[in-house]
Amino acid sequence: MLAVLAFHFPEYLTTPDLRKKYDVGLLRQVLLVGMVIAGGMAIANLVQRRNRWLNATALALIALAAALGGHRVPVTDFPDNTPYVGLDWFILDLLGSSMIFILVEKLVPLHRDQPVFRPGWQTDFTHFIVNHLLVGLALLIVNFAAHFAFIDYIFGTAVKSDRRFPGKYGVLGDYMPSGFVRQQLFPFTWKG
Repeated sequence: MLAVLAFHFPEYLTTPDLRKKYDVGLLRQVLLVGMVIAGGMAIANLVQRRNRWLNATALALIALAAALGGHRVPVTDFPDNTPYVGLDWFILDLLGSSMIFILVEKLVPLHRDQPVFRPGWQTDFTHFIVNHLLVGLALLIVNFAAHFAFIDYIFGTAVKSDRRFPGKYGVLGDYMPSGFVRQQLFPFTWKG
């Protein structure tokens, strides 16, 4: 579905540097093969009654993508100097990350009986979606940091340090709740 949208609006959804290197014919073939394989897997899983809501959603998105033109969406000339979101980079990153992490999860599972798309992976995926797409879109629309850095100095929130990088990154300890919504609400409910 995302690739079909990128074919419809390449001037706004694709990265200009990557756009120049694409072989559109090859991308169309990859999209068609991907839609056929995904549709076949969704139908097979629906017949076996495995994870019906996920497979029905996948099949509906494939049908919508096909209705919107699928791999046959015509790409006409368009201006090259428009603001863009970089959906093509997001798709490539999602596919690459998925192939790597699903392969690792299948080859070297932490717990052999747990499925690949367990709740922890769904939380990671939600964070992934919110971060190469929504944050990028927000920065494209409104990037105040470059224009209003003086506000940090006025309110005393500007950071001055002799160190170039922090000593430690991320959340230290094991006290974060699981689930995207719980993690977003955590700073407001933490009693620590």
